[in-house]
Amino acid sequence: MAKFVKGDVVVVPFPFSDLTQAKRRPALVISKLEGDDLILCQITSQFIKDDYAISLTDKDFAKGSLKQQQYKTQPYIHSR
Repeated sequence: MAKFVKGDVVVVPFPFSDLTQAKRRPALVISKLEGDDLILCQITSQFIKDDYAISLTDKDFAKGSLKQQQYKTQPYIHSR
C-alpha cells in the first residue's frame, strides 16, 4: 500500500450508509494510524450546511488543484 500522510487527497470507495454499495470519492487524510490505517474526511462538491463542513479552494493545497469548489465533510468511522 502507498504511504500517505496527513493532508494528502486520496480516492477511495466510500460505502453508502446502508453499506450495500460504495462510490469512489476523494477524501482528505486527516490522520495516519498504525499499519495501513487512515482517518479520512470525504470531499464533495455539494454544498453542505453543517457545523463541521469546511470549504476547500486551490489555495488550501501545496500542489495540484480542484475542478470546482469542494467541501470537506465530517469524518465517520468505517472499517473493512
